[in-house]
Amino acid sequence: MPDQPSWIERVPQILDALRSAGCPPFLDRASVQRLFGGLSARQANRLMQKCHGYHVGRSVLVARESLIALAESWKKSGAVDREMARKEKLLSTLAIARVEARSRALQIPVQATNSWMQFDDLSPGIRFAPGELRIEFSGSMDLLQKLFELSQAIANDQVRFEALADTPRTS
Repeated sequence: MPDQPSWIERVPQILDALRSAGCPPFLDRASVQRLFGGLSARQANRLMQKCHGYHVGRSVLVARESLIALAESWKKSGAVDREMARKEKLLSTLAIARVEARSRALQIPVQATNSWMQFDDLSPGIRFAPGELRIEFSGSMDLLQKLFELSQAIANDQVRFEALADTPRTS
């Protein structure tokens, strides 16, 4: 898929500006540059060539209607929608990456013995019984340490975990 121009997602706003009452019937290169968000002179000239601009002295003017037709063709081709979806997906991926980076940076102090934790070795304040999980803690780090202990006990004895979790609770 070829790279899309940086302004492709702004096509709806460009169309609105072109259709506004204050937009002149012909635009020069500088106007096209501003309209499309700071294009270089070369990029503006290429864009204006697609619209078959008019030479007036040393300047080139392009009809507003030609620019509207060109922008409409981009919109109808789906390029605008694809670029907006791509950008939304990228922003979502970046947001997830930021959360994951913060999570990875979190340091949970654990003892070496915690990696071989069994259900019988859980700290006081962790109660895991059929149909019930209860954790008493005194702060966020204490809670994280106890959750880590519990996760290690589950990983080391999955059969007992399933038996405790799946056993119906007696009243």
